[in-house]
Amino acid sequence: VKVMSPSRVGSDRAWELRVGEILGLTGLIGSGAAAAVRGLAGVTPLPARLEIRGKSASIRTIRDARRLGIGFIPEDRKGAGLIGDQSVAVNMSLAALDSVSRAGVVNWGSLVERAERFCDDLDVRLASVNVPVRTLSGGNQQKVMLARWLASGVEILAVEEPTHGVDIGGKVQIHDLLRTF
Repeated sequence: VKVMSPSRVGSDRAWELRVGEILGLTGLIGSGAAAAVRGLAGVTPLPARLEIRGKSASIRTIRDARRLGIGFIPEDRKGAGLIGDQSVAVNMSLAALDSVSRAGVVNWGSLVERAERFCDDLDVRLASVNVPVRTLSGGNQQKVMLARWLASGVEILAVEEPTHGVDIGGKVQIHDLLRTF
C-alpha cells in the first residue's frame, strides 16, 4: 500500500507499506490519525491518492475498501464493531458469510467449526462459540474482531485503538496477533 497525501506546503508525503509491515499513527484528537485510518477503511472520505499492489485505487466507501482487501476494526467495538446479542460464531463470520453459506443458506456446522478453530488459534477464552459476544472480556471481543477479518482473507487491516479497554495480558496477545496478521 502506498498512500500519498498532499501536504500544506504543496509537496507529497507518502507512506509505503510492504507485506507484514505495521504502520502506527498517533496524535492528539483532531490531528488526522483517526481520519487516515477511517479513510483507508472507507468509513470517511480519504483525500489522498492510493496505490495498492502497484495499481491506483480509490476508496469512497466501506465496500470499496473491502473490494480492495481492506478490513476495519473500529475503536468502539461494542457500538460499531460487534453485534452484542449474537453469538461469537456469528460475529466471527460477518465478513465472510459467503464462505459458510450457499445460495443464502448458512451452514451452521461450518460456521461453528470455523469459529472453534479461530478461538483455539487466537486463545479466545469462552465457554462456547454460541455464547453472546457481549459476555466476553474486552480482549476476547477484540480477538473475535481479528478472527472476523482473518476468516475473510483481507490483506490489509485498518485498526483503531487495537487495545483500547483491554487488560495488559490481552494487549500483549493482540499485539502478537497483529504482528502475525
